[in-house]
Amino acid sequence: MSSKLSIKSMLESDTLIYVAPILIIVALFHIFDASALTHKFGQLEMMGAVAIACYYLWDKIAVVYDPAIIGKKRIEAVACIVVGIFSALTFMPVLLTWQFYNLRRASDRYSLNNHIMVAVVSVWVAVGVLFFSSYTIAKQKIDSSNSTIQESSMPEAPTQ
Repeated sequence: MSSKLSIKSMLESDTLIYVAPILIIVALFHIFDASALTHKFGQLEMMGAVAIACYYLWDKIAVVYDPAIIGKKRIEAVACIVVGIFSALTFMPVLLTWQFYNLRRASDRYSLNNHIMVAVVSVWVAVGVLFFSSYTIAKQKIDSSNSTIQESSMPEAPTQ
């Protein structure tokens, strides 16, 4: 019996979470490029990996938690994501790791282990690479601008 490839099957979060590491690997070819357009494209790929991890969390909250607290847990997850975004992604890995830890603790702990680990590692690597690539690109720009600065053509003031 063969399974049909459809949009619904592709959007199932258990298979979609494995796209996040693939996006990170592909983004590594783009994000360290000096070209601004290619660098921005790599950043979008990294943010796509983080978005997939957030979607996985959103989807699994409805599966794992009791129906009475699904709304509370989803509001908590959205608050963590919003704080992570407004903190320029500084707190994003920590807050999402906490959310995924709670999700793992509330589940049967075995069926979601691989998926949760892929999501957590993807978020940490994506945000780390975003910061590191921005740092290296900024450092390259500063180094290149410092090397093009010419010495002053003004004569030195006479000393007595």
